[in-house]
Amino acid sequence: NEEPLKNAAFEHAKNALKFFIESHDFNAMQNRFTLKKPLQIES
Repeated sequence: NEEPLKNAAFEHAKNALKFFIESHDFNAMQNRFTLKKPLQIES
């Protein structure tokens, strides 16, 4: 009877991790873009 509960918890953790990784990648991408921009304007 615990099995569906365990699976639901696993799915939830997987989705949370996926969301965290995606949002982190997006932030890193944005940071790289904003860091590059001033250098491009100067040169």
